[in-house]
Amino acid sequence: MHPFPYLLPRERRWGRPAILVFLAFLLTLLTVHPSYAALGWVGNMWPGGGSFNTINAGDPFNVYVQVWKGGVTDLPGQGANITCTLHWGEVAAWGDTWTNVTDTPMTYNTDVGNNDEYVGTIAPGAGMYEYTANCTDTTDGQTTWQQDGNGHLTVTGGGGGGHDCSVQWDAVLHDSFNADYRSTVGPTTPNDIITLRLRVAQDDITGARVRAWDDRLNVETYYDMAWDGPFDTDPDTYDWWVTDVPVGGSPTIVYYFFEINDDGDGGCSPADQDFYVDDNPKFYGGGYGAMSDAYDDGRSYQITVYDPGFSVPAWMQQAVVYQIFPDRFRDGLPANNNGIGEFSYNSPTGTIYRSTLNPDTPWNTAVCDPRQLGTDCTAKYGDNFYGGDLQGILDKINEGYFDNLGVTVLYLNPIFEAPSNHKYDTANYLSIDDNFGDLATFQALASAAEAHGIHLILDGVFNHTSADSTYFDLYSRYDVNGNLTSPGGPGINDGSGACESVNSPFRPWFYFPDIGNPGTDNGVPVLCDGGLSYEAWFGYFSLPKLQANSADVRDLIWANGLNSVGPFWTSEGAAGWRFDVGNEIDPGLTNDPNNDYWEGFRAAVRDSGVTGRDDTLMLGELWEDASPLLLGNEWDSVMNYRFRSAMLSWLFTGCAGNGCNSDANGQYFSDNDSNAGSASGEIRYISPSQFNARLLSIWEDYPPMAWKAMMNLDGSHDTNRMRFLLKKVNNDNDSAALQRMKEWWLFAFTYAGAPTIYYGDEVGLSHDGVWDGLRWEDDPYNRAPYPWSDTPGDYVADTSLMAFVQNLAAIRNANPVLQDGDVQHGLVIDDANKLYGFGRTNGSDTALIALNRDGVVHDATFSGLNGAPYNLADGTELVDALNGGVYVVVGGEVTVPVNPTWGAILLADKTTPNSNIHLFSLATDGSVGGIAYNSSDIVRYNRGTNVWSMYFDGSDVGVTVNLDAFAYAGSSAILMSFAEPTSLPGIGAVDDSDIVRFTPTTLGDNTAGTFQLYFDGSDVGLSTDDEDVNAVMPLAQGRFMLSTSGPFSLNNGALTGTASDLLLFLPTQLGANTAGNWWFAFDGSDVGLDGAGENVEGVTFFGGQLHLTTDGDFAAGNSSGDASDIFRCQPAGFGQNTNCAFTPGLYWDGSVRGLAGRVVDGFAILSGANATPELWAGPQPISNALGR
Repeated sequence: MHPFPYLLPRERRWGRPAILVFLAFLLTLLTVHPSYAALGWVGNMWPGGGSFNTINAGDPFNVYVQVWKGGVTDLPGQGANITCTLHWGEVAAWGDTWTNVTDTPMTYNTDVGNNDEYVGTIAPGAGMYEYTANCTDTTDGQTTWQQDGNGHLTVTGGGGGGHDCSVQWDAVLHDSFNADYRSTVGPTTPNDIITLRLRVAQDDITGARVRAWDDRLNVETYYDMAWDGPFDTDPDTYDWWVTDVPVGGSPTIVYYFFEINDDGDGGCSPADQDFYVDDNPKFYGGGYGAMSDAYDDGRSYQITVYDPGFSVPAWMQQAVVYQIFPDRFRDGLPANNNGIGEFSYNSPTGTIYRSTLNPDTPWNTAVCDPRQLGTDCTAKYGDNFYGGDLQGILDKINEGYFDNLGVTVLYLNPIFEAPSNHKYDTANYLSIDDNFGDLATFQALASAAEAHGIHLILDGVFNHTSADSTYFDLYSRYDVNGNLTSPGGPGINDGSGACESVNSPFRPWFYFPDIGNPGTDNGVPVLCDGGLSYEAWFGYFSLPKLQANSADVRDLIWANGLNSVGPFWTSEGAAGWRFDVGNEIDPGLTNDPNNDYWEGFRAAVRDSGVTGRDDTLMLGELWEDASPLLLGNEWDSVMNYRFRSAMLSWLFTGCAGNGCNSDANGQYFSDNDSNAGSASGEIRYISPSQFNARLLSIWEDYPPMAWKAMMNLDGSHDTNRMRFLLKKVNNDNDSAALQRMKEWWLFAFTYAGAPTIYYGDEVGLSHDGVWDGLRWEDDPYNRAPYPWSDTPGDYVADTSLMAFVQNLAAIRNANPVLQDGDVQHGLVIDDANKLYGFGRTNGSDTALIALNRDGVVHDATFSGLNGAPYNLADGTELVDALNGGVYVVVGGEVTVPVNPTWGAILLADKTTPNSNIHLFSLATDGSVGGIAYNSSDIVRYNRGTNVWSMYFDGSDVGVTVNLDAFAYAGSSAILMSFAEPTSLPGIGAVDDSDIVRFTPTTLGDNTAGTFQLYFDGSDVGLSTDDEDVNAVMPLAQGRFMLSTSGPFSLNNGALTGTASDLLLFLPTQLGANTAGNWWFAFDGSDVGLDGAGENVEGVTFFGGQLHLTTDGDFAAGNSSGDASDIFRCQPAGFGQNTNCAFTPGLYWDGSVRGLAGRVVDGFAILSGANATPELWAGPQPISNALGR
């Protein structure tokens, strides 16, 4: 009998090996469950949440779920007082509202460890269904739902439909991501003719049309479809219908859906007319669609048609972006800080300082809550100043903070004169706010940024100004020349400002009266001269809206050369602009073809004759689909809140407390930005297949050059902090949030678009949002002061996060394929194991990235790698840049184990002469590049990718002592010698004067192979403690060179030398009875190696030169260094008259490669497509080489 018979049904059902299930069972037994009064846990639903399943109508479908209750399900057999229910319903599209909702009782099936497993069986008719499960403790009536999301079930009708006046919905399919259904997937250019196909049940319909809408021309066109006989590869089950849709001759957006008819060959009254539409354009636009009874142009598929001349700045595609809220980043010049009680929109108490009324309050003080009544902070949002400034940013540039972090772009929130701390209420566009600095400070900052290879993006708030500005002058504080004449409060009306007089030259710049959003103060409209209200952004009286089509406004912003805001600041060093609520100024080409605001701005700031730049970035703020503004002559990119929304759901594991709710689709979290009514939507679990669909939806909408330049933000000044949100959507667990932050960056730094860090996120800076009784609010808690090491206080920096960001940025910046390479989506999609993988390719390089959202290790297998676009030949080694380890392509596949809630970054080696593979054995245990090693190991460094990994793990094959010398002899052999006598598997005792040969079967973190004795030193005279092998280098014809650990005497005393010399051995026999002849090859003293610390530790031949390391500090020719460095010389003579011309400088500087203070015992340099050593013929035996 099988020892665990209750496991066998599970093995058959799930197709998992019994031993794995047994191990899972043991893990369950060892798990300590918390004590609960009622049910402790319901989960392990199978097929799981996020899975997609298909059966034929009439077939049964089984769903399993497990439940645990302490002291009840632990016992053999069915636990008492527990019932479980399969909850399911029909949907028109995945994620839609359920209909025909049914609860099917489940029955006890078996014990699985401490859990009881229940099974429910259903057999629904043709259609689409979602399901989940719950269990109820009948002792208290408490119901607990499983939390892994809904499963999906498609029930097909089987066979054809017939012209029966009813379209068979379950058979209809269109997939815009698949070229079989749409000949051009993704965006296209004008004059393309796209072939669209629709799959239907065999002989089911009598006609179909495509309804297309040109969004620029506002023209509707219908295209009749016809049966596509040549494409119909399954004539017994499906028909294919086809038509061609021309996209037109100009940039636009074409929307389409399908009208499907079955009139029963004229016999129906009425005929059945249905529609196939996009299932969820907001989040899952593109891909599969859904059937609908109703005409629904709001759920159309999208074809983006962009200008073929569209180009974006390459520097943005390759960027790592860092966003700074200047008032909270760094106080570099306290003398320019705001005071307490300064004028602020006529507030009775004015400004506060660092959340207090104390001028001595330290920088690192927690942000106060302006929503709390009855405090000094009440209602203090924009008038709470901390003192951050441009000097503080400049100092950090010069200190190398951003260089060390890997940042290449700084995006600054507004820096122009404004009353508030956030500066989104501009008072003077052509002046730096005096609390931030002045023009000279900005010029110094721009120069320093350029010197450090950093591009600056400025924030342009051109939709509105401040009411307290030189233009509007609500409080009469400015004179006719724009000078502030009444700093302490309201002044005397001089008629110069738009609000002061109907005759003001600024009056036409604004909307008088309002056009639907009057500026109000405590609900009362604010009136200006003439008794008129004015249009204000969202009704905030402090933000009067500009008339963007006014010629004078355009002159101010961009149309008047260096007298305009955009060109002037671009000429002063701005490399790009971010446009606040920019779609409210000009909504884009298809929404308002006659509005040329952004076309004009683009031309003005890219006029190199005026600004000095022709690659100025145009970056918009738009939370939803920004396609209308990305068609080629307006914006280049947007803040990618769609990316952020997908990432938050991808990293959702569960929710508890305020903001958490449940529906038929499972749990979800909401705050003021992510909710059912927002562009971002609620945050809820999505499976790998759903994650892939959301990524493809963005990819399909945006032109490729813009998509690669997206600002992929983790948060901003407008959202709750990344750490807080990830805590909330991981069951309020802050430790889990820190892990999720790393997972976020792991994806963002390897995916297309610019990974963007909101200041402080790299050290875990966070301040919880505040629950206002209805929802979580983000402002101003997301704007905490950065916790610098010299500013201790309420916020604490987590430097481990910073180290992780630095590592990922270094990997990205060293590998162009990770910067602007193409993305191959969905190479691994495993919903059951929560595993996702994608690729990056650029024609000459490949990267493969695997992400594991599960709590256990899973293998990720990438297939099809021999062909385009990867072109990885079998035998190609891929390095895991994140974790170490080398993986080899075999049969066009590579498999990498991925740790729980972690990932892997596989990079193809770049083995060109200028980017080689280096192997090192090191004298002491340690770590480098995130890789821990022992002195018995060999570590590997890829100079092309800047990645360290484990190459030979000595502990895996029984090596327990220091590996003192090694030589790489190709993939079939590594020669090794050890610092002390040892014992090795397959050989036994090995002396430190011997050399062994290791033949690997695998290398890396799971090293395996066999040892053979290669050279017995005692057989040929190496007999003293000073004659241990210190370095070895194979040569052609089976010969090799070596150095010894001290003075040597061979050939009966005729051949002597020191540890700075090299010997040449010509074997006549190798192995247990080694024999051969010694020759003197290299006299270290002839080339300056004759001092303490100048003993040869390692030697190899590469690029026509000898490469050497020593056991300490050395000085040879024009080269000097220490035991972590490699130097080189060009050999010209050997023996007693050694001549080797040293190349100035170092070949390898260990101090800049992570080896500072280490001793390199041995090394090898590999090159070429097969990563092989360069085998040197070596010196020929000569008469003067017998002794010295």
